[in-house]
Amino acid sequence: MGITQDQASTACKAILSGDELGDMLYFLEHELDEGVLRSSRLPSDDHAAIVGYLKRAKKAAAAAQPPAAPPGSLPTIHEGQRYEDYRREMQDIAAEQVRRQLRAVQKGGQGGDSVTELGYQVMEEARIQRLVTVTERDRAAAQLWVQRAGHVGQQVLEACKPTSRLGEKGASKRKAMPQKRLRRCEEQQEGVQEKQQLGQQQEGQQEGPELGVQGLFSRLIQKSPGLFHVHDVHRTKSVCLDMKPDCVVSCTAHCMPIDTVLILDLKGQSESRKEYCRASHIYQLACYGVKLLEQLPAVCRSHVLLAVTDLRRIRFLRVTRKPGGDGYGYELSEEMEEVIPALCAVLLSEPSKYGAAYPPELTHDGEQVQLESFLGAGATSSVYRCSAAGQVGHMVAKVVRPAFQELADIEKDVLESLAGTPGVPALVGKGVATDSSPFLLLKPQGTTFAEGSSALELRRVALGVGQLVDALHAAHDKRIVHRDVRPDNIMVDVDVEDATWYIIDWGCAVRIPMAPTPVSGFCGTIRYASDRVLQLMASGGLVDASAADDLQSLVKALFVLSHPLERMELQAEGQPDAGGLLGVWRRFMQGRSMWSRLMDAAARSDYDVVRTGLVERFE
Repeated sequence: MGITQDQASTACKAILSGDELGDMLYFLEHELDEGVLRSSRLPSDDHAAIVGYLKRAKKAAAAAQPPAAPPGSLPTIHEGQRYEDYRREMQDIAAEQVRRQLRAVQKGGQGGDSVTELGYQVMEEARIQRLVTVTERDRAAAQLWVQRAGHVGQQVLEACKPTSRLGEKGASKRKAMPQKRLRRCEEQQEGVQEKQQLGQQQEGQQEGPELGVQGLFSRLIQKSPGLFHVHDVHRTKSVCLDMKPDCVVSCTAHCMPIDTVLILDLKGQSESRKEYCRASHIYQLACYGVKLLEQLPAVCRSHVLLAVTDLRRIRFLRVTRKPGGDGYGYELSEEMEEVIPALCAVLLSEPSKYGAAYPPELTHDGEQVQLESFLGAGATSSVYRCSAAGQVGHMVAKVVRPAFQELADIEKDVLESLAGTPGVPALVGKGVATDSSPFLLLKPQGTTFAEGSSALELRRVALGVGQLVDALHAAHDKRIVHRDVRPDNIMVDVDVEDATWYIIDWGCAVRIPMAPTPVSGFCGTIRYASDRVLQLMASGGLVDASAADDLQSLVKALFVLSHPLERMELQAEGQPDAGGLLGVWRRFMQGRSMWSRLMDAAARSDYDVVRTGLVERFE
């Protein structure tokens, strides 16, 4: 990035006294590489935050130097003023934040926490289990599967032999191809394949170039047995968030975390018998499983099955939530040489055996509601992108678990009361799913600010913060308090030219009288609760609902959106207590006078000041 230690130190003098922070930034800039990032297990958000800080430090250091003035002229801008200008850009850096990143990078750089060693740790912790049992039925299904695949099936049989040495050159080229060209080539290959199978299969002629393990399996899965769907994840949305396994088996055509039966990774064949499932590959499988389970509450799913294969042998791994949410447990199978029969054993089983479940079936006005993708899940409900006959565009189906029927009724009543209010979703319909779960159909379908990452650029936030404040103001005018304003409940509809912003998930909302009244217990997300609510909870007092609490929660949600390191620290609190969170937020506000003023204005329910201040902050 071209930044020197002196430049970093100069830039950081505008924030802290001394050169400690500049030295740390200098170390990070020179030591941060992909290997260190992987070995230290830093999330991508950490990497992005550090790189962003370094870029701003370079910019601040360069601009802090006064420009060379013509001989005899006086400088028009004092150097101290330049420092003050760029202090606003650099004010988010705190020494402790960078120190945490420094420790993580140094720990990874020492090699004591490498991916391989983490894989050995998983293998040592794992219990050896017989996760998949192959029967004669599975062997017969495997034989039919290979026969249906025609010439590709013959290639798979050759690849399954112990003497096979099938590499991944074809797969590497395939990954490197641009997506449009890749789709065009695949369509052409499929057309050629069909013609050759029809006209030349009886003659036993060869077709196309030899494929790698991934290429062969991608062609084989088109003829897979059973009722499950097999997906090439390189061409579809991954069920493991930012990680991309090679293949996913699911109950439905729309691959979702809740209905995923098996996650499969394909490795090239080599001379070493254990090369395909070395420790780093086992750790990669474990990460896939954890990433999938993290998207769902324990009530939705407790475990997931994964496997790694090179078509000569296969090994299964099961990742399971530990009781009480205390981490994850691992079960590892012995190596199996019947690869295709073992896969058939999974494909022909009940999905519940491997932790998967069919999504609920919904109907609206007598028409089937098509669930197209999984958007998220919480303790009380799961949310899907969907469509239905007679409805223009996509909708959101919010399926509430039967035990929380009351929350569905509350949200229905609130949305009906706020119908037509800008910034509040429209209620399209309601009903009961086949599994007795109540559901709501809402419009529009948009993108939320996930707590882990945001796909939306901050400069676009300035267009929507005013709409969010206005939506809360309109609800408060009708004596309705949301009580759970957080990043996950802020949504933007990106399908329209002028993006519209929404406050979603009104299941915790209450109607309040003219004076605040204590309510039974706390409802919402404690990390974003207002300071007043945190104080009441810390002192053991009754918690009441007020409009000011919503407004301050909105300020906190937008603060963490623009401060990724603070957001990660907030998430790292585990099971936070009210008193501890109160101290965390006070520390966040130290030295940030503008955000402190917004918090005070929100506590006074001063909508105009909050609205104007947030727009200025993000512009």
